Amino acid sequence: MKKVIPFCLTLVLICLFALPCSAIDNTGVPWIYRPFKKLGRGVTNLVTSPLEIPNQMYVVSRKEYDESAQTWAVVGGYIAGFFSGFGYAGWRMAAGAYDTITFPFPSYEYSLIEPEFISTEMATRVEKKEVKKGEKGEEKKEQTTPQSK
Repeated sequence: MKKVIPFCLTLVLICLFALPCSAIDNTGVPWIYRPFKKLGRGVTNLVTSPLEIPNQMYVVSRKEYDESAQTWAVVGGYIAGFFSGFGYAGWRMAAGAYDTITFPFPSYEYSLIEPEFISTEMATRVEKKEVKKGEKGEEKKEQTTPQSK
């Protein structure tokens, strides 16, 4: 009995001191998958980097259209977006090459370029358009409903 009490106290103390060691980072991705997520991000950015050219053409022309609703401004936006798209494509390609080469080394959470993937930005634009179409459709329904009665 004399040996059981010190053993139990030692076991309790070990468990109490081990509690702070159980603090893990809760990023939601197990540590074993993080290098492969970085590798996937790098390969994806390498493959999709040429899509930055039409993406930037759209972004710049849309900005020019919002500022001055003139046809020539939109055409100029497409031309300027073509050249700035090459810059963005080069940067996305460099970020993808960096992530692909350094995937075994830490700093897995952050990408060198934002958004992390080009598809993230495109998906956001599509969602905004769908919301705008939905709002316009609801307004038309509200306007036509009282007239039909």
